[in-house]
Amino acid sequence: MRRLFLTTTLLACFFGATASGIENGYKALAIYDYFKAKEIFYKELKKYPAEAGFGLATIYYRNDNPFHQLDSAYKYINLGKDHFSLWPEAKKIGLKNKLPLNDSSLVSLHDSICKKAFLKLMQKADEAGAEQYLSVYHQSKYNRRVMCLRDSFIFYRPDRKLTVEAFTNYLRTYPQSCYLGDARNLLEFAIYMETTAGKTDKAYLTYIEKYHKGKYLPYAKEELLNYYIKNKNAEGIYSFIKNYGSTYPTTLAWNMLLGIEAPHHTKTELQAFLEKYKEYPKRDELEEEFVYWQTPFFLIKKNDKLGFCDSTGKQMIEPAFNDAEDFSEGYAPVLKNDLYGYINKAGKTKIEFQYSEASRFSDNVAIVQKDKKYFLIDYSNKVLSARYDDIADFSEGLAIVKKNNQFGAINLNGQEIIKPSFDMISDYSEGMAVYLKNGKYGFLDKQGFAAIAPLYDWVSSFKNGQARAQFNKLFGVINHKGDFVIEPAFDLIDEAHKGMYLIVKNNLYGFADSTGCFTSEIKYIYQPSLKTAALTDGKFQRLITAKKQELQNINGGKYFSEHVFDEIGLPVNNWVTAREKSKISVYNVLKPGSAKRSLLSAYSDGKYWYLENKKGLNVYDLSLEKTLFTLEATKASVLMPGYFTTENEEGKGLVDRNGAEILPMLYDEISTNPLKNFLYIERNEKGAYFNISARTFVWKEEGFDAL
Repeated sequence: MRRLFLTTTLLACFFGATASGIENGYKALAIYDYFKAKEIFYKELKKYPAEAGFGLATIYYRNDNPFHQLDSAYKYINLGKDHFSLWPEAKKIGLKNKLPLNDSSLVSLHDSICKKAFLKLMQKADEAGAEQYLSVYHQSKYNRRVMCLRDSFIFYRPDRKLTVEAFTNYLRTYPQSCYLGDARNLLEFAIYMETTAGKTDKAYLTYIEKYHKGKYLPYAKEELLNYYIKNKNAEGIYSFIKNYGSTYPTTLAWNMLLGIEAPHHTKTELQAFLEKYKEYPKRDELEEEFVYWQTPFFLIKKNDKLGFCDSTGKQMIEPAFNDAEDFSEGYAPVLKNDLYGYINKAGKTKIEFQYSEASRFSDNVAIVQKDKKYFLIDYSNKVLSARYDDIADFSEGLAIVKKNNQFGAINLNGQEIIKPSFDMISDYSEGMAVYLKNGKYGFLDKQGFAAIAPLYDWVSSFKNGQARAQFNKLFGVINHKGDFVIEPAFDLIDEAHKGMYLIVKNNLYGFADSTGCFTSEIKYIYQPSLKTAALTDGKFQRLITAKKQELQNINGGKYFSEHVFDEIGLPVNNWVTAREKSKISVYNVLKPGSAKRSLLSAYSDGKYWYLENKKGLNVYDLSLEKTLFTLEATKASVLMPGYFTTENEEGKGLVDRNGAEILPMLYDEISTNPLKNFLYIERNEKGAYFNISARTFVWKEEGFDAL
C-alpha cells in the first residue's frame, strides 16, 4: 500500500518540479528506474539538497531495489529535513502540489525508516546492534526503547557478576541507565549476598548486626531461622525467638521448635516442652488440641449448616456454620452471621468472627479481608502485612498484591518485596512474573528487577524455560534471556505440549519443537477449538486437510494413508481411535493391519482403553493387553488405583478392577477425598462419606438415600 500511494503521489505532482534535473529524477523514480533516479539525485544533491535528499532517502528506504540500505536512507532524510526547515514559508507554499515534499512527508518517511530499522534490530537483538542503532538513528522516536534494550543486554549479560564492585562500577559508567533503580537495588542485594556468602548462622548474624537498616534485613532473619530449622538446632531457634520475636513473626519458629523437642507428640514430650519453654504462647491450648492433631475431620451438613465429623462418622463439631472449609494447619475458616473466624479441632473459636473473607492457613499465614482491605495474619491473629485492595494466593513464596490499581508482591512474612507500581503482575512461574508497564509486557525476577525488558504486546508465563511472546502483532517464543527461539512471524502460537508448539499463519497450522525446528509444514486447516494437546503428543501429530485427517510422526512418517478418516486421535501406548463416517475402529500403529472394529465409542485415560460395542463397555488394560471386564454402561473412568466409576443414563456407580459392583449407577457424584480410602458421594443434593476399604457409609446427610 505504501509503494502504490507513493507512486500515485509522484505521478500526480512531479511535473512542476523546481528544476529539470530534479524533475527527471522524480520521473525516473515514478517508473521505478532506480539507477537513473539515484544518479540524478546525487548529481543535484549540492544544488537541491532538500529535494534530492528526500529522493535518495526514498530509494534507500524501499526494499524493491538493489540500493536498499536503511542507514543511508536515514542519512539522506535528515539532510532533506535540515535543508527543508531553512526554506522560507513562501518557497514551501510555492512547492505545494508540485513535489511530494512537505513537512508531513518528510516526518512520515523519517519515522518509517526508524521503525523499519527498529523492527530489523528486534529480529536479532543484541548489544552491538542496539549501540549501532543509537549511534545512527539519533533522532528516532524508538531511541528510548532501544536504549532500554541496550541497557538490558549490558545489565543482564551472561558474564555479569553479582558483586558490590560490579554494580558500583555500573552506576558510575551508566548514570542515565534505564536500570538505574535496579542497579542500586542490586548493589544492596550484592552487599547482602557477599556478607552472607558463607550461608551460616554467623554470616547471617553479621549482616543483621552490621546492616540493621538494610533492605535485606528480613531476608537475613528468614535465612537465619531456616538455617536453624534445617539443622534442627533447637538452641538456635529459641535464641532467634528471644532476640527477634518483637520484629519478626515467630509462629513458624515456635512450631518448628515444638516439632524438634516433641517429635512424637507424646504426653511426656509435651510436658517436657512446656516445662522447658514456659513462655510458649499457646501452652494453654497445646494439650487440648494435641488430642485432635492426628484425627482427620470431614465437613458435614445438617439443616443447611456445616460442621465436622471424624473418619468413623462421629460428629465432632456441631453443624452451626453458614460456610466452612477443611482444616489446615490445625485451623478452619468458618462463617457465622456473615463474618468469618477460625476454629480449632476442639471446636473453640481461636480467631474471632470479624472478617468478610478468610482463606485457609498455609505456611503459617492466612489471607483475610476486613473493611474492604486484604492483609496477612498469623495463628495469633497478628497482622503481618500492609493492607491492600487485593492479595492473590501465594506462588513460589510470593503473593501478588494490588493497591490503587497498581500491582506489587509480598512474601510470607508480609514484607513488600515489590512496591505496587506496575500496571499488572502475574503469579510467579520458574522464578519469573509477567509485568505490564506503559502498555508493554516484560518479566520480573523474585527481587522485583526487570529480568526481561517490557518490549512485547503480550507474553505468556514461563513453562519449561520458554514463554510465548507477541511482538509487532506477531507471535514467537523466547527463553529466559529474552532471546527469540522461534522468531515473531506467526498469527498465533498455542501453549506448548510435550515440547511441541502449534503454529498458526494465514488460518493454517503446523508444528515446531522447543528448539524452533519445524516438524511439519504450515498448511493444515486450523480449528480454534483444537488446542496443541489435542493435535500432538510430542511424538505424533494430527493433520487436518479439507478431505481427511491424517496421523504423522515428527519425522514425517505417515500412518494408515490408505484410509480416508473423518477423524483420528492421538496414539495411547501405540493404539489410536479413528472414525470413517459412522464407523469407529481402534488401530495399532505398530501393526497397521490389526484393528478393533464396529465400536460405538472408544477412548483412553492413558492406562486403560474403554471400548464400547453392542455387548457393552469393555475395559481393556494396555499393560496386560487384555480385557479386564465388560459393563453395561455408557462410560467408565479410573477413580483411584483399582477402582472405576461407571455411568449410564441413571447416574454414576463404582466397580473394582474385576468389574464387581460396589455402588450401583444411581448417584450424581462420586469423588475422592484427601484422606485415603474415603469417597464423597452425592445424590439429589444430599451428601455422604463412603469408606471404600470397609465398603460402608460412615456418615450420611439427613435425607441421603444410600440405595
